[in-house]
Amino acid sequence: MNSSYSHFSKNRRLVGCITTLIGAPLMCCCLLGLFYVVFPMLEQSTPANFPLMLVLCAAGALGILLVIALLVIFMYLRNNRH
Repeated sequence: MNSSYSHFSKNRRLVGCITTLIGAPLMCCCLLGLFYVVFPMLEQSTPANFPLMLVLCAAGALGILLVIALLVIFMYLRNNRH
């Protein structure tokens, strides 16, 4: 039982490290994109289009994240079938 707990603990640490190595740069890129692309685009739009632009940006971000999550789930299920 001790070796299975050790194996589980090592896998958790590995997943945590990989998540940090991928998530931190991705978060920085998203923040830079927000400040250098989205906010200037919102400042140049007319006030009447401001709510529409916010909704479209939120829907686009949600769609991209949903597609990424579905691709990861699909790849995981495909690899675990064998």
